[in-house]
Amino acid sequence: MLVKVERARFEEMRKTLSEKLGKELVDESALPSYLHSNPLIPWIVWKRLATVLELSGEKALSGNVLDFGCGTGSLLPSLCATAKKVYGTDLHLDFSEQLVADERLPADLLAPEELDEHITEKSLSLITAVEVLEHIDDSAELLAQLKGYLRDDGLLVVSLPTENFIYGVCRAIAGFKGDYHKKNADDIHKDIEAAGFVAKERKYLPFSLLPSLFVVTSFAKEEGAK
Repeated sequence: MLVKVERARFEEMRKTLSEKLGKELVDESALPSYLHSNPLIPWIVWKRLATVLELSGEKALSGNVLDFGCGTGSLLPSLCATAKKVYGTDLHLDFSEQLVADERLPADLLAPEELDEHITEKSLSLITAVEVLEHIDDSAELLAQLKGYLRDDGLLVVSLPTENFIYGVCRAIAGFKGDYHKKNADDIHKDIEAAGFVAKERKYLPFSLLPSLFVVTSFAKEEGAK
């Protein structure tokens, strides 16, 4: 079940971190999407997280989980509500650290270089990666690392932007200016499959019959899918 972070919590986070990190960095994070004046934008970003949870399933959500690229920390309350153990990692942990402290969430936040020290081989039932893999130019080594953390029956659930024309228009409306995406969703899906994963279920958002903004896919390890 999706546990939403209160809007006031994100507003306080934006104020605090804009002073600490600078307004430009905060404005180019996912945080403004949750606070946008157009209600459709917060709706779609929360729907995206609800779909990630849906495709994860109860079994995967009840074990040890890693939110890779946890960003604002918006998925952490939902994961902490069901998982045995929750890890989060990001290049910029300030957002998630503030949320974990404010909400008193039982999540361990780790820098990417600390993952191997704290997460053992085949110990995770679920890894989520929400709008993060498109920022990575060469993901082969990372995907091999993530695959090693997963149990044979574990899942990797990935949400990606479609990078189509409609997505570009909506991204501009939301106020994003930077161009940080290295690959599109189709290329990343191929990279994931090349790393030894098999797609199980895929959903397009916000609606399957219209040009989509995001695509959410659950992947199983090849050895676990047999």
